[in-house]
Amino acid sequence: CIPNAASLHSPEHTFVAIETSDITTVHDSVTCDSCQRKPIIGQYYHCLVCSNFDLCARCYLTNAVSDRKIHD
Repeated sequence: CIPNAASLHSPEHTFVAIETSDITTVHDSVTCDSCQRKPIIGQYYHCLVCSNFDLCARCYLTNAVSDRKIHD
């Protein structure tokens, strides 16, 4: 994950955890917008404001999201 990526994403946007009952669930169509990990395995976080902005649990939980792109 890239440190400090959060500064490029509006701090006013809220993320929601996409829960899975199995930590080995593979989300083939989801890419982490911080570290570019694809697929994401297990829980991930989706921005409630933006149509397509997701973070893997590692990037979300470590706040390692400062270099991510600005998005709609």
